[in-house]
Order: sequence, then structure tokens, then C-alpha cells
Amino acid sequence: MPKSVIIFISISILLSFSLLFAQSENREQEALYVAKKAYDDGFYEVSLNLFERFLKSYPGSNKAQEANLYIAQCYFQQNKFIAALGLLEKLSSDPNASQLRDTVYYWTGEIHFRGKDFKKAISFYQKIIDEFPDSNFLIHARYSKGWCLFESLEYGQAIEVFAKIVDDFPDEALAQDAYFKKLECLYNLNNYAELKKEVTAFEKKYPKNEAYVPHLYFLKAESDFYLEDYEAAIREYQEAINAGQDAKVLSLSQLGLVWCHLKMKNYSRAEDLLLEINTENLTNQGKEGLFIAKANLFTQTKDFQKALAAWSELEKIATGTATRVQAFLGRAETLYSLERYFEAISIYQQGLEIEPDLPTGVRDKLYYGLAWAYLKNGQFREAIVEFQKAASFASDKIIKVAALCQVGDAYQDAEDYEKAIEAYDQILNNYPNSFYVDYVQYQLGIACLRSSRYEEAILAFRTLLLNFPKSKLRTQAIYSMAISLFQKQDYRGSQEALEKYTVDLRGSEFAAEGLYLLATSLYNQGKFSQAMDIFKQVIRDTSDVKIIQKAEYEIADCLYQLGNEKEAMRSFSLLRAKYPDSALSPEVTWWLGGYYFRKGDLKFSRRYFTSLINDFSNSGLLADGYYALGIIDQEEGELDSAIDNFTRAIQTGSSDIKAQSRIAIADILVEQGKFEDAERIYQEAIRDSPALASLIYPKMSRIFEKQGDFAQAVGFYKKALSTASMKEAPGLQFKIAGILEKTGQYHQAVEEYLKIPYLYPSDSQLTVKAYLSGAQIYENQEDFLKARDIYSKVASMNVEEAKYAKEKIAWIDNQRKEQ
Repeated sequence: MPKSVIIFISISILLSFSLLFAQSENREQEALYVAKKAYDDGFYEVSLNLFERFLKSYPGSNKAQEANLYIAQCYFQQNKFIAALGLLEKLSSDPNASQLRDTVYYWTGEIHFRGKDFKKAISFYQKIIDEFPDSNFLIHARYSKGWCLFESLEYGQAIEVFAKIVDDFPDEALAQDAYFKKLECLYNLNNYAELKKEVTAFEKKYPKNEAYVPHLYFLKAESDFYLEDYEAAIREYQEAINAGQDAKVLSLSQLGLVWCHLKMKNYSRAEDLLLEINTENLTNQGKEGLFIAKANLFTQTKDFQKALAAWSELEKIATGTATRVQAFLGRAETLYSLERYFEAISIYQQGLEIEPDLPTGVRDKLYYGLAWAYLKNGQFREAIVEFQKAASFASDKIIKVAALCQVGDAYQDAEDYEKAIEAYDQILNNYPNSFYVDYVQYQLGIACLRSSRYEEAILAFRTLLLNFPKSKLRTQAIYSMAISLFQKQDYRGSQEALEKYTVDLRGSEFAAEGLYLLATSLYNQGKFSQAMDIFKQVIRDTSDVKIIQKAEYEIADCLYQLGNEKEAMRSFSLLRAKYPDSALSPEVTWWLGGYYFRKGDLKFSRRYFTSLINDFSNSGLLADGYYALGIIDQEEGELDSAIDNFTRAIQTGSSDIKAQSRIAIADILVEQGKFEDAERIYQEAIRDSPALASLIYPKMSRIFEKQGDFAQAVGFYKKALSTASMKEAPGLQFKIAGILEKTGQYHQAVEEYLKIPYLYPSDSQLTVKAYLSGAQIYENQEDFLKARDIYSKVASMNVEEAKYAKEKIAWIDNQRKEQ
């Protein structure tokens, strides 16, 4: 074959191979192009198939890494994150894919973002920021990092990232989105003043921001709402509604308008606006806000049934724990308002069981509400337990002390005054500078007053007046202190207290009561003319009919006490006719019964007291009527009937009348020789009214004397002595000495006799008697010198017995001379 032919054939073969190679390369590029185009157009399944076919057709292609990257992206778009992540991890370690590393990092970060592993996502975005400063993905990586921080609730850090994007990439479209995310961060940080300022800055920086207009108005409205500029908020919510580009913003703005009108107490307008909201445009969170608004509206308008329905609807759709708890709390509080306390208790308990680690404020409200529900339901012990829990869990000192106050108040409501006093003392000792100290001091005084601990009550009220001169409880404390002094039978003390604080009480809610108590204090000191003048002043100064009637009654009584019996009887008869159906009628009937009793006319007295019981069975004097009938029965010797009436007085009366009735029954039983029964009933009387102990203990002593148990008798006289007044004490001391003498304990008897002149020298009559009794003991024991010393003390006194004492001294001196 000629060489030229061989050359021609060779050239032809080479040209054929070149042509084939060019055609093959074009087909590879075409296949890659089509696959990419399918991806760009959003046909991810088609694109995936094309890229996989590309890799099979061109296994050695230098575009294989790029194709695998696209396959990973297709998986990502189809939410096949595990498959995508597997491919990306291979590419990140493939040395042939180094030029794609920033893209690989970006999509890896996006996968972790979708999986809400924001920390890991940030680590990949940060790699791009640190290692690829010229990457096309740099701004996206920084933006995505900011979004991760946003989703992680790290709003402060997110603001820094978004602000830097705005500064570093001012001409990029994403800068505007970053600025808006910054606004959302400020919103979530509740930094409304700064948000308002930044929204204005955004509008200036991006004047052509049509898509953001409704959102910006909404954010401005929210800022003004939370800054309590409701008028401005209403205008801006309306602007957001008028922009009308976003259905979600529309509904949220309508809901914002509702809240504005709720805050402004425009309840009718708020209710109308609620009807305009299209709930289909609201997210679940928006619907939650809608039901909360409804519940608040109906609570404010006292339509508690509708409020209850709204809270129930909220409970059905609530997804977060906080909203569920809010729904339970709202339902419970509404049931409480409806006085359905038993149901409220159940809901409060369910709310506490939702989550063991509830936010402190919410938990406090649940415990506090539960305690109040128990209290209103009459379950005092349970209420106390829950108030104690509220106090122990509360981190806020004011809430803690408030809960402890309620513990004391609950004990008072349960009439367990000792425990109430303990609770108030605990607060005063542990929180002496708290906001509630004056209230606690006042309640301590009230608890002491109710438990007949008058000295302590007086001290508590005086302490309040001294330490808190501007307290809102000042007038209550003044009046309560006067009541305590009055109850202690220190009528001069109550008079002086009321006269001292006349200016404070004038014009207060206690003005009339204070004057009335002042007049009563004067009456009880026998100052009837002065008392009558004050009672007349009460009538002039007040329009309270009940107090006027009581003052008229007391004026009539003063007339009687002043000896004007005829005028007094006329006044009482007039009062009975003038106020036949008033609360005063039982008082008048009581007085008339007492009047005839004092006159010795038991028949008429019984008639009035029987009328008191039959005609005024709801009166507070019912028990007193039974007691009075019991006294009349005793006078007439009808002891069984007397016991029956005293028993009825116990069943219907206050603690004091119960105690007095028990004493009367026990006195009868002593007369009948039923000592054990009498002793038991005396003890019950002390439990009813500890203040009467000084009266009851001597009676119990006499029981033991009659039974020959002198040690017990002395013991009870000593108990009586520990609670007795200065007036009663000398007589009790003499009784103790007498029993000791009677039982042959002469040395101790003389000691007890001599305590009378030493401790109670003002009682001269009993002092003389005690001296003479002590001297007689020494004389009987032939200890004449000691007897003479005591007689000498009597002889030096200006008393009738001095003559007798001198005669005894002379006799003793003669006896000694004869010896």
C-alpha cells in the first residue's frame, strides 16, 4: 500500500476519534445541564434520576463530585436528610471535591438546621465564615447562623449577626431580610422602645418595602400596645389591616385591636371586633391568643359562663405547657368567681400536676388560688396547708409574706386563735420590715382580742399606732384597741383612748361606733349624765339607723340609772312601739325583763324573757334570754328547768354565754352534791372562755374543799390567783392561807396570810384580818413574841381592831411577867 494511503487512513482514523470524543463530551455536558435545569426548576425527583444516570453513564467524569453534591441537594429538597447527609459527609472527605467544600458545609448546616440541631448547624456555617471569606455562600451562612440563634432563643446574639450583615452587605437583598429578623429579635426580647425606633429606621433605609409594610405596622402597633399607648396602637393595627397583603397579619392585627379596647375598658367594641376575626387565618398560637382575649373580655364583663367556655376551648387547642397551665388557671379562677369552689379546687390541682417545674409566678397563683378555694369551701385545714406551700415555694418576699398572712387569717377563720397568733408572730420575727407588717400587727391584735388575751391585743394595737402612724389601718387599730380595753373592763382606759384619738376617728367609718363606745365606757363607770350627752351626740352625728336606735335605747337606760324611772319606762315603751321590727326590739324586751327582775317581779320578768325567745328567735340575745330564764328558775327553786334553760343557752350562745351557763349548771350540781359532774362542766366553761378562769377556779377549789382534797383546793386557788385582778387577789390569797391553817400547815399558813399586807396593802380590811389570823396561829402555838409583833402592827393602824390588838398585847405581856 502506498505510504500516502497509509497516512490518509491514519489521519481519517484520528479525525474519527476526535469527532467521537467531542460528541461524547457534548453529551456529558448536556446531561449535566439538563439535570441541573430540572433541579433549578424544582423537579427534584426528575433531577435526582438524571444525576444518577449521569454518574452511571460517565463514571470517570470530573463532574462526578458536583453531580453527587446535586444528588445530596435533591435528597434535601425531598426531606431525605439522612441520605443527603451521608453523601455530604463523603464529599467533605473527598480530596477531589475540595473546590466544593464551602457548598458541602452550607448544605450540611442546612440539614442540621432542619433537624433543629442549631448548635451543630452553626458549627458548619461558621466553617464557611472562617475558612471561605470569598464564598458565594458567605452571606447565606451568616444569615443562617443568625436564624439558628433566633430559633435557639439567643436573640441578643442573633441581633449582632443580623446587624453585621446589614453593615457588611448593604446592597444585598438578604440585608433587608436580616434587618427585619433583627426587628423580630427585638420584639421577642420585649424591647418595645428600641423596636419602635428600629422600625422607623428600617422604613427610612428601605422605603420600597411593599412586602414588609403590613408587618412593620404590626410591629409598631405591638410596641405601642406594650408601651401602653393604646390610641397609637389602634391606629397602627388599623394601618396593618388596611395594607391587606398578609392574611395572618390581618387577623393578628384585628386581635391586637381587641386587646387595645380591652385595656381601655371598651368592652362592647372589643366584643364586636372579636366577631370580625377570621380564625382560619390564625396560627394555633394566634387562636390561643384569641381565646385568651375572649376569656378576659367575659371575665371583665362578669359573664363568667362564657369566660369558662373560652378557657375550656383554650385548653383543647393548647400545645405548650405554659398555655395549658394558663387555661387551667383561668378555668379555676372563673369557677371561683362563680362560687363553684369544689370544682375550682379540682382544676387548681390538675393545673399543678401538669408540670413539676412550673414557672414560679404561675405556681404561686395556683397554690394561692387553691388555698383560697379551700378557704371559701370551708376547708380551713386544707387552705392552711396550701397557703403554707405557697409561702415555702414563693421566691418573691411579698408573695411569701402574703401567703403566711393568709395562713394566720385562715386559722382565725377556723377560730384557732392560738395558731393564728403563732403565724403572725412568725412573720413579725422573720420579716420585720415587710410590706405587710402593719397588717400583720393589726391581725395579731384581732386574734388576741378574739381569744380574750386583752393585754396582748392592746399591746399589738399600740405598737401599730406607734410604729406606723400613717397606716391605712390606723382608725381600725384605734377602735379595736378601745374595744380591747373595754372588754378587759378597763372602761376608763377605753374612754381615754377614744378621747385621745378623737381627731383620727372623726370622719372615718368608725366615727359613730367610736362615739357610741365612748358613751358606753362612761356609762360603765357610772358617769350616766356624760354618757347620755355622748349618746345624744351620736344621734346628731350619724345617719346610721341601727346606731341611732341603740343610742336611743342607751339614753333610756341612762335615765333609769339616774333615778328617772318614770321617764326611762316611758322611753323604753316608746322605743318598743317605734321600732317593732327592728334589731332594737329584742334589746328593749331584754331591758324590760331585766327591769322587772331587779324589782323582784319574777312573773313579769319571765313574761318579757319568754317573749324575747318566742318573738325574736333570730336575735343575738336568744341565748341571753334562755340564761335569764334559767336564773329565774333558780330563784324559784326549779333547778331541773333551770338546767334545761342553761343548756339551751349553751346550744345557741357565744363562748362567753356558754361559759356563764356552764358555770350556772355546775353551781346547781355542786348544791346537789354531784361534784364530779360539776368539776367537768367547770372545766368546759374555762375552755369556752379562758377569761373567766379567775371566777371558775375558786368554785372548783370549794368542790375539793367539800371533798376534803385540800391540796387540790389550794392548787386551784393558786391558779385563780395567777389570773385574778388586783381586786380579787387578796380574797383568794386569804382562802389559800385559811386552808393551810385548817390542815395544820401553820408555818405556810402564816406566810400566806402575811403576803396580803405585803402584796395588797390597799385592802386594809383584809390586811387586818390576815394579821389577826397570823397572830392567832402564833398565839395558839404559844409563840407569844411573834404573835405580839403582829398584833403591834394592827395596834398601830387606824382601824377598829386596833383596840382588840392592844388588849391582846397587854394580855401577852402579863403572861410573860407571870412566867
